[in-house]
Amino acid sequence: MPKYYGAEDVTEPGKGILALEDLTDRVKAMDLFPGFSLTQVERVMDALAGFHYHFISKGDQSWVAHFDRATDIEHEFQDLQVQFDTCTMFEKIRPDLLKGRITALKEYFSVETAIAAHYSYEELGVPPVLVHYDMNPTNLMWDKERKK
Repeated sequence: MPKYYGAEDVTEPGKGILALEDLTDRVKAMDLFPGFSLTQVERVMDALAGFHYHFISKGDQSWVAHFDRATDIEHEFQDLQVQFDTCTMFEKIRPDLLKGRITALKEYFSVETAIAAHYSYEELGVPPVLVHYDMNPTNLMWDKERKK
């Protein structure tokens, strides 16, 4: 983990300051998508950003009210206790950094909290966007007539 030196909260979009220890001489980046070049990954990210832009800027937001984010939440989060127990192992690995910090998050490992998180965009006033698990090929409808 790099040392954290400070951050500045900048409200202007695309701007911000985060000062961390430079680890470039001690670490290396692994391929996020083995077999894909950086250019190809950037193209995928641009396409995903296009999805987000489309859904945020779309005038008709009526789909939001009918999109039930919680339909599968109990199944999705059925192993919350196992997830919590797994996370607490980090406290044992690095007690100097994490002792008590993960245990303090126990209340957030619940179905109720998971449902609240799925709908937090309403409370925060942020437009909802599709995220990676919404966009797997079986969840997208492809235009059969379109050539590209």
